[in-house]
Amino acid sequence: NLDLSFGRYDKTQNMLGLPFVVLKANNQDPSALREWIAMKLFRAMGIPAPREAPAQLYVNGQYLGFYFIVEHVDSAFLKRVLGESGGYLYKWTRSELFYNFENLGSDPNLYAQFLELKSDQASPDLQTFADLVQVINRPSAPDFTDQDFIRALSKYINPRQFLYYCAIEEALGNLDSLAGGIVGVNNLYLYQFQNTTRYYLFPWDLDMTFSVGDRDILMGISGGPNINLLMKRLFAIPEYAQVYLDALVQAGTVMGGADGWADRAIVREYNLIRDAATNDPHKQCFVSGALQPCGAGDFEVDSQWLRTFLAERAGYIAAEAGKLGYIAPKTRPVVDNVYTVDGGKALSPGALANVDGSGLSPIEAGAYGVPLPRVLVNDASYVSIDGVRAPLILASDGNVRLQVPPDIAPGTSSLVLFNEGLPSLATAIPIQAATPVIVAVTHSDGSSVTLSKPPVSGETVAIYATGLGAVNMNLDPGAAAPLDAVVLTAELPVLRLEDLAMQVTFSGMVPGYIALYQVNALVPSLPRSKLYSGCTLTIAGQTAEWQYPSF
Repeated sequence: NLDLSFGRYDKTQNMLGLPFVVLKANNQDPSALREWIAMKLFRAMGIPAPREAPAQLYVNGQYLGFYFIVEHVDSAFLKRVLGESGGYLYKWTRSELFYNFENLGSDPNLYAQFLELKSDQASPDLQTFADLVQVINRPSAPDFTDQDFIRALSKYINPRQFLYYCAIEEALGNLDSLAGGIVGVNNLYLYQFQNTTRYYLFPWDLDMTFSVGDRDILMGISGGPNINLLMKRLFAIPEYAQVYLDALVQAGTVMGGADGWADRAIVREYNLIRDAATNDPHKQCFVSGALQPCGAGDFEVDSQWLRTFLAERAGYIAAEAGKLGYIAPKTRPVVDNVYTVDGGKALSPGALANVDGSGLSPIEAGAYGVPLPRVLVNDASYVSIDGVRAPLILASDGNVRLQVPPDIAPGTSSLVLFNEGLPSLATAIPIQAATPVIVAVTHSDGSSVTLSKPPVSGETVAIYATGLGAVNMNLDPGAAAPLDAVVLTAELPVLRLEDLAMQVTFSGMVPGYIALYQVNALVPSLPRSKLYSGCTLTIAGQTAEWQYPSF
C-alpha cells in the first residue's frame, strides 16, 4: 500500500480537493471488490465512508499494478461529510492486547495505545475516552439502572448510532471489525465532535468482509473469541436489542440477496475491473499468514464467492433475527417523498430539495446565515445522502428542506434521515447531472422581464436558476459561492427565446449565494411581427421553461 500526499511540500496543493489518498493493493482480497462494495453499503445506509476508485499505477512509465484509490479519513473528509473538522480525530490502533472496551484503569494514559491522534491538536483527549470506558464497565445496580446507563453513555456516543454501525459490519460478515473481530476492536476511526465529548465512528480497511453467509449475527455479543463489552451491555437491554436487530435486518435488505443491490453492484464492478485485475503482474494475496503471488484464477474464484455469500446472507439474517424475537419498530422517521423546488423527482449536485414525511425532526428549526448547518438540533438529527450530511435550510416533523451535496455523482443515491439517531429506511433517489429550474429573468438594469417589458434586440438579459449542476471549483456543501472568485458551470447551457438561439456570455454561480446560478445571454435580433412570451434553458440534456409574467 502507498500513501500519497499531494500537499506535502505545498499545503495548497490537492487532487480534486483531496490533500491525501491511499493506493491500496488489497493483499487480503483476491477479488479487490470486498472493501469497495462494503464502503458502498455503509454510504447507502447513511454512514460516512471513504470513497474508492480502481486505478492502474505507473511510475516513470513502468506498470506497478492494479490498486484502489482510497479517500483518507482526515480533515478534508470530515469537512466534506460532517461540515466540521475541529474535533479530535483518532485512528484506532490495534495493540498486542486484544481489546474490547475492558476497564484498564482510570489513568487516561493507559488508553493511549489505541488512539493515534490524526488531527492538529497538540495532544489527544484521553480523559474523555477513559471516562467512556468507566461508563461501559459500570455494572447495573439499583442506583445505576439501564436508563441511567443509557443517559451516561449518551454523553460519549449515541447508542443507536453505535448499534447501527455494528449491525452494518455484521451484515457484511466482517472478520476484523469493531465487534466480534479476530483481534478485538479494530479498523475504524473515532471522531470526537468539536467542543463536545461525543464520538462518531467511520469504517476503515474492510477487505475481510464477505466471510461466510451464516456467520452468527451475535458474534461479538455472545459468540466468538472477542466479546465487545459495549455491544453486550446494550444488547442486554430489550429496547436496544431491537435497535440492533432492526439495523441488521435493514442492512440485509439494502444489501439484498441474489440479484439484489450488492449483487448487481458486484457484477457491474467486476466487469469494470476484470481486465486490470487479471493482468496485474505483481498481485499478492495472504495465504496461511504469508504473502504469495495470486492471479486471474484467484480473482475469478473470489469474485464468485462474494455472490455466493450474498445469495445466503440476507435471508440468514432475517431468519436469525426472527428467532431472537425481532419486531419491526412501529415508530421511525418515514420519508414519503423527495423532490426538487419544482416538484421533480430527480435531484442534481448542489440543487435545493425537499423531503416530506413524518417524524423527520424533533423540533421546528431553521438555518440562518452561511454556511448552512449539517444538523439543526444535535449531532444525531440530520439527513444523509450517500453518507454525506446534507446542508439544511428548514426542518419540521413533516418536511426538511436541504441542499444536495455538490459532489454527489450522477446515478442512484441513497437518502437516510436520522432523528435523534433513529434512522429512516434508505430511500433511493435518482441523481442527474442537472435539474434546471428558472426562478427569474431580468434586464441588465435588474428589472424583471415581463410581457409588458419584454427583452429587446441586442440587450443582455440575466437568467437566474437552480439545479445547473457541477461547477469548476470544489465548493463545500452548504457554502455560498465566494465573493473573490468566479465560479463557472462545468457545462455551458443553451438558451433559446422560443425558436431563437441566444448567445450565452456567462454561466456560473451568484457570489454570496447558495445554489443560485446566473446565466447571461445576448438577445438576438427580434422580428417586429412576433411577440415572444418565454425562454428555455437546456443543460446536460435537461430543459427548463420560463413564461414571462404579465405584471
